[in-house]
Amino acid sequence: MKDIDNQQGLFSRTAKTPSEINLRSFQNSQHGPATANNSNNANKSRYVPPIHIDNPKNVPQLLDLLSEITKEKITGRMMNNDKLKIFPPTPEAHKAIQNKITQDGMKSHTYELNDEKQIKVVIRGLSKDFDTSVIISHLQNQEFAPFLSSYS
Repeated sequence: MKDIDNQQGLFSRTAKTPSEINLRSFQNSQHGPATANNSNNANKSRYVPPIHIDNPKNVPQLLDLLSEITKEKITGRMMNNDKLKIFPPTPEAHKAIQNKITQDGMKSHTYELNDEKQIKVVIRGLSKDFDTSVIISHLQNQEFAPFLSSYS
């Protein structure tokens, strides 16, 4: 009898409609080894890509200036081809360094941060006479900034 009561308790917590079903809430409701690993993942720092500056002038002074701006210790390494590789510790420091580099007109390159990457979506099977402004306006209502790129 106890097993039947336990099973009824499990089913009483399930979603009533398909729209209420959410994988994340289901995973959070499960207690097991997977949730024990989540606390370890919260303590890990996010990966921040390095910034490469071409032909820097006065590297120690530049690193000190960037450390002052970000209020964090900024490290860097000179590469073979006269480039400085900077290792920002946080995404906020990465953005501040990128802003300073563009203000000073230095040549640099980096990889996009995950927060700044654009989401790319392809909708296949849409007829040519379909009004895409409906989709665009719906996405704008959801606070996205879509742009249309059509392929033949």
